[in-house]
Amino acid sequence: MSGDAEISEDDRTTAVGIIGFSLEYFAAAVAAHEKLERGAPGGVATVPVYTLAGQSIELALKAFLHQHGTDLATLRKIRHDLNLAMDQAEAVGLKHAADRAQLSLLNQEYEAHRFRYIRTGYVQLLTVDHLFGLAAAVFEPCIVSIPSAWRFMWGTAGGVVSDAGWLSPTRIKSASPPEESKRRIRKTS
Repeated sequence: MSGDAEISEDDRTTAVGIIGFSLEYFAAAVAAHEKLERGAPGGVATVPVYTLAGQSIELALKAFLHQHGTDLATLRKIRHDLNLAMDQAEAVGLKHAADRAQLSLLNQEYEAHRFRYIRTGYVQLLTVDHLFGLAAAVFEPCIVSIPSAWRFMWGTAGGVVSDAGWLSPTRIKSASPPEESKRRIRKTS
């Protein structure tokens, strides 16, 4: 039996790993928007951007929950319900500046997978400014609460990774370890 088989899925899946995926989805949303924005009507993002941003918010909330003791089986039961994930995160202490009405509006289409499957009819969408602002308002307290999550934010030149002005490097940096710890961690990673 291999060493991996002896380690439970809950132990192999960390909040740091989940938040890393979350930030990758956010970076992809920003990159897709920057590349495709010419094709979207004024202030609205293209459909893939909503999917990527929704996934990034979902994973950030689940990372916060996992950091605060929620097991993977419980996280799976949340499925893709951003409102439920936020409710549970708030119940275990998440303090955030996210607009719940905007989260609900995004969730209405995201949870139903409307951004993945073509359906006719009226749809309400957040502007890209509101979408990315909502994502940033969720990420910041999640990242700050997870030790070592800062590692996903800083590039080799000290610049913020995944950022096009949406995330506040000041708050994220305040959660980072002192400079000497950063050097030691970088050398061993």
